[in-house]
Amino acid sequence: MIAAIDADKSVGQQESSSTQPIEMRFNEMLEGSRADVTMRIYGTDLDKLAEMTTKGKQILEKVKGVESVQSDPIIALSKSPVLDIELNYDAISYCRLDPRLRNDVAQIRNIPVGLESGGSVPLYKVATINERDQVSTIARSQGRRYAALSINLGDIDVESFVRTA
Repeated sequence: MIAAIDADKSVGQQESSSTQPIEMRFNEMLEGSRADVTMRIYGTDLDKLAEMTTKGKQILEKVKGVESVQSDPIIALSKSPVLDIELNYDAISYCRLDPRLRNDVAQIRNIPVGLESGGSVPLYKVATINERDQVSTIARSQGRRYAALSINLGDIDVESFVRTA
């Protein structure tokens, strides 16, 4: 079942369908979620979607009978840390980073950059390096952005959960 909320209009709706087990599994594969209920929050503002997803999770976790509420592992709106390095092409030539160093920011900042005249300087002296979070997944349905929560139920049926939620 999918429960939908429009973050731009504060209007909710729900879709439901009766299915056989194999049909349900096929629908789950198409939908991208195996949860008992998926809540979608539609909107254009990514920060507002993330905020409403967090608020929705806090509210739904308190509903009696809910086993778990989590950001959908496949289609969730999520931010991931990104390391931006803006190269100064006048001061640096191409180099290849050892795979063991790729997740260590301190090591990356201190990568020696060879100089044309000999010797080297650390990367941070010839490049601007910033750490920040960046949205890594934006799910869409019929061209509209949404964030999703996967809700697994325990001692409550779907209809009762939806009415309570």
